[in-house]
Amino acid sequence: MNPTTTTTNPLTRFRLPAIVLAPVLLIGLFAQPARAQQGLHSPEAMQFIEAMRGYLEVIDRFSTIAQDPASSGIAAVLSAGEIFRSRTPEEAINFYTKLLPETKNEAVQRAIRIQLAELYKNTNQQEKALEQLRTLITSAPAEPPMPRIPYPPPPTTGTPNR
Repeated sequence: MNPTTTTTNPLTRFRLPAIVLAPVLLIGLFAQPARAQQGLHSPEAMQFIEAMRGYLEVIDRFSTIAQDPASSGIAAVLSAGEIFRSRTPEEAINFYTKLLPETKNEAVQRAIRIQLAELYKNTNQQEKALEQLRTLITSAPAEPPMPRIPYPPPPTTGTPNR
């Protein structure tokens, strides 16, 4: 063979290193280090994993709520209710009463009316509570609402229904 026209075959050049390194790589890929395995089963690691799982679920739920204006509004009504637990019922009634005419979403209006009915009931204002409940009952649509699509939507198989 002429040294200027030799072809370099990568397999022949790297055959010896490949033979030596292949078993080492295979052992490394399939080995399970004892320290790493022990660390995953410690109580602290399990607590951390559970905390992260809970945190990711909260993020997913907030993301779902934030994408739907009605759900966001209802969540805000409930959050306001939590704030008013440390205040007087009259303050909550005033807040919701002023907020109700400004609210455009019907589902959020219903959530406010539910809160008002409960507040009126708890403050012995039975007639006002009944008025809120009457409005809730009579304003319900005759047709059932469209079913909610879960988020994320269920996976499709790609095959048409026959």
